[in-house]
Amino acid sequence: MISDARRTQIKWTLYLAALLMFISSLFVPAFSAYQTSIHPPYDTPTEEWAGWWLLLLGPLGILIGQFGWFANPLMLASALPIPRYLAIVFAGLATALAVSTVTLTSVPVADVKYVVRGAKLGFALWLGCPFLLLLAALVRPDGRKAAAPSKG
Repeated sequence: MISDARRTQIKWTLYLAALLMFISSLFVPAFSAYQTSIHPPYDTPTEEWAGWWLLLLGPLGILIGQFGWFANPLMLASALPIPRYLAIVFAGLATALAVSTVTLTSVPVADVKYVVRGAKLGFALWLGCPFLLLLAALVRPDGRKAAAPSKG
């Protein structure tokens, strides 16, 4: 059995790792894409998009049926001082939404369509964050005091 003090230490270590991974994901390429257009030239060379750009424009994903960006506020919610069961629910939902982003094949921007060519390091770092937060929610103490053994 792991003590509550050890569980708390593990939780904070996982929170720190998730935070560092999230911040790192903002500054490295998250995916590569090429542009297709209804105007010549029809295809352009591959571009790499940094995570910060996706963080800013991510909420617009709902316009194309992509809800993965909403994993971000759920990750934050799971790290707040809330009951353990809520942290597990929020982290679980964040994980499911983040995993759903692997289905992203294109990003429309005005009259241009960017076709996703491949995931990069930033995406992998971001995708790992909700898994760490889910693990932290599962390992954290539940906040209840253990009942004293009854005498007798």
